[in-house]
Amino acid sequence: AVLTCGPSPLLHQVGAQFPMRGEAEHVPQDISTFAWALAVVPLRNEDMLSSTADQAMVKLHEFGNQDLSITAWAFAKLSVESRRPLMSAIATESLPKLGSF
Repeated sequence: AVLTCGPSPLLHQVGAQFPMRGEAEHVPQDISTFAWALAVVPLRNEDMLSSTADQAMVKLHEFGNQDLSITAWAFAKLSVESRRPLMSAIATESLPKLGSF
């Protein structure tokens, strides 16, 4: 099933609040789930994408396999040009964990 909706005030409000919480409050699952949400909803906001990528970079060493996979998928799906440093960092972080994927 696919839910199709246009940009809504709720999506914008959630998106605006996430980066304001600050990186200290976010755990890897928060970041990867938010990245996933940005990839699947019809809301394209470069500030939200950039903030999410920045927060992921800071916490990447704490990410488990699923968080790495979800974040990589989300930013690949979004085709964000500025994602290259994040994708390289995810690849570097994933290499030692390949046996457990």
